[in-house]
Amino acid sequence: MPAQLLLNLFIAFLWMTLMDEDELKFTTFFAGFLVGIGIIFFMHRFFGTQFYLRRLVKTIKLLFIFISELTQSSIVVLDRF
Repeated sequence: MPAQLLLNLFIAFLWMTLMDEDELKFTTFFAGFLVGIGIIFFMHRFFGTQFYLRRLVKTIKLLFIFISELTQSSIVVLDRF
């Protein structure tokens, strides 16, 4: 996962520097990041690991489930007192 993310950041910086603009813009970096996502998605099987955004989405889902369960358990404990 870290290798894919670092490669994607490298592609984004490379995209940003190769665009013929007077100044560095976040929108150019973001466009390069999206291009990098597409490139890595089509080539992720060569890394031998899962596509890194899939793992990131699963981690965010787990975080939301944890926060939800923690909130529900806090409400149950407060109702008992």
